[in-house]
Amino acid sequence: MKDEPYTPFSGRLSEPTMPTLIHRVWRVRHPRSGKILSCGQYQHPYGVEVRCGYQDGENLLWSQVVKPPDDGRALAAEWKQMVIEKGYEELPLVEDKRPH
Repeated sequence: MKDEPYTPFSGRLSEPTMPTLIHRVWRVRHPRSGKILSCGQYQHPYGVEVRCGYQDGENLLWSQVVKPPDDGRALAAEWKQMVIEKGYEELPLVEDKRPH
């Protein structure tokens, strides 16, 4: 029997999945804890989702979907400026080694 996706009538929930990363936009380090906060563009059915969080977006702090032709870079730049002003240290981008 094939598992059917959730519907309000079936009462079954499907397992949540991490969205697919398109491009990592920036990375910064928290000034006291040393935790890495990263921001990226992710595939979304309605456009591009800009996600920022610790541990490559898994511990999500901010998320917003933008519709084409906007790719979310301006929004990501606003968020980056906000955290830089709070004392976060900008880090170089690193190549994503995770399988897609």
